[in-house]
Amino acid sequence: MTELILKTDIDARKMDVLLGLLKTWNIEVEVKPFQPIGFAPGNSGDEFPLTFGLWENRDIDARELRLKAWGIDKRLTPDNP
Repeated sequence: MTELILKTDIDARKMDVLLGLLKTWNIEVEVKPFQPIGFAPGNSGDEFPLTFGLWENRDIDARELRLKAWGIDKRLTPDNP
């Protein structure tokens, strides 16, 4: 099996011509829509799989991020200092 990857989108007319050409050479073709890695339907992983490890080995936490973003930690309540 050989895999052919088209790196740019082509319109339906050009795709039909290409598939017709391959068919005349008795080459079986399977067309699959492009799906970026980590975004497959039904992926049971994290919501943002490509950001995994982004903050690894960094001394930062959610409270510090909130303070930098909003100037306060909005999640703070009188019961939760």
